[in-house]
Amino acid sequence: MRQPLSRKFNILWLAIALLAGCAANPSDSRFAQNVKDIHESLSSVIARNGFSHEIRSQRDGPREVDSIFIPISLDSLKRRHYSLDNLMNEIGSVCVLPEYIRLPVLIEIGADDEEDRMYLKSALMPSISGRANIQVITAPDTDNNIAITVEHPR
Repeated sequence: MRQPLSRKFNILWLAIALLAGCAANPSDSRFAQNVKDIHESLSSVIARNGFSHEIRSQRDGPREVDSIFIPISLDSLKRRHYSLDNLMNEIGSVCVLPEYIRLPVLIEIGADDEEDRMYLKSALMPSISGRANIQVITAPDTDNNIAITVEHPR
């Protein structure tokens, strides 16, 4: 026995509605917990590029701040090693992911020599250009460190 076309359409429509109701809602806190934290994503990128790093977290009342510190060897910096270009590009690529668009990100590039600071900044900027949530500053630093600080809203 053939079903009328309208009945088939109603069954299909019901199935679609049920499936849509089962889909994860991005504002649902359970969904948010499944999104990898930005500092975990950055840590993976940094390690994959062969750099050591340290993560520090500060919880002060309503503020949650995570900072990642990456020491850069003077030899790599002066030789303009390709791993630095990759590192800076991938850091920028993580910071601009849609799930992190609401997080304020501060990237501090420290190097003793201004030319070295500008080199690192120029390697980073193409991947983050035009992003309002990301601020990049450079400062003299005899230890040649990159610091990435993220404040998580509560």
